[in-house]
Formats: sequence, C-alpha cells, structure tokens
Amino acid sequence: MDKARVLKDKFVEKLDKVFHRSACDLPPPCWAPRLLKQVANYIRPGATATIRLRITNGGMNTRNITVEVAGKPEDVAQIQITPPSVLLTSMEREWVTVSFAAPADAAEWSNREVLVWVRGAQNHYARWIIGIEPIGKDIRHELLVEDAPDFVHRWSDHFYCNHSLPGGGPGH
Repeated sequence: MDKARVLKDKFVEKLDKVFHRSACDLPPPCWAPRLLKQVANYIRPGATATIRLRITNGGMNTRNITVEVAGKPEDVAQIQITPPSVLLTSMEREWVTVSFAAPADAAEWSNREVLVWVRGAQNHYARWIIGIEPIGKDIRHELLVEDAPDFVHRWSDHFYCNHSLPGGGPGH
C-alpha cells in the first residue's frame, strides 16, 4: 500500500509541474477567438464527413449565432451547413450540422483543412482536417459550443492593447 501511495504522490507531483500555471501567466485576451477542438475525419472517395455542433446560448439575451467555414474556395464549396444560423433565446440550445461530401473521383491520400467558425457573443472555431483514404471511416464528431458574453474583468486586461473585433466593434 505504501508503494502505491508513493507512486501516486510522485505522479501527482510530476503532473503538477507540467500543468501548473503561475498566477503571473497571462490568460488569452477576452477578444481572441476560442479554439473548440481540432478534429480529423478520414473518409473514402464519395463518402461524407460530418461535424455536429451543439450550440448553447449561455447569455441572458436572445442571440443570432452563425456558423461559417473558411479555407480554400474549392474545399469550402463542397461543405454544407444546416442550418447556417440559429436564433437562440436565453439558455436555449440547438444542433447545427456541417458536412463535407467528397467527390467520387477525389484523389486518395489527399487532405483538406478548413476552419469552422461559430460567431455569437464570442468567436469560436474548430480546425477540421478531412483526409481522403482508400479505407476511410465514417466518423461523426460532436462539439459542444457554450456561447456567452465574457463579463469577467481580469487584471491582465489592463496590459492588452485596443483591438477591434471582427464585427467592427471595439475590443478591450
């Protein structure tokens, strides 16, 4: 029992060193986009890759939230977003599906990379890698998007410069 406890204590100590952040570390600024996740789908030619986004409006006001993709025009043209925007009341949630249909004659061993943007009170994004392989798997990813205004005033906000938000509004 003592050996197990010693091993556990050493493991926890190492984890603490790896993940411990100093109180002086600057968190990301409130105006910066938030990474949801990087996901990858590896599909066969003619198959479809899918991401489902469960978007929750965590604010007190009704909010229109839009989903869009950015990347090479030929890749973006093959992506469907259903629905492209949702109007959510306070604490309401809705599903949005983003899918990429690979052409039947798509070159095997090719990759595409797009950014899936969710724009509401905050800007969120997922980096989506789509690989075309001879033996692909139809895997559907589900990402949770908790969208709410950032009302937390941090000490570090005083050290950032003024930045404008993508919609043209002022930043901190």
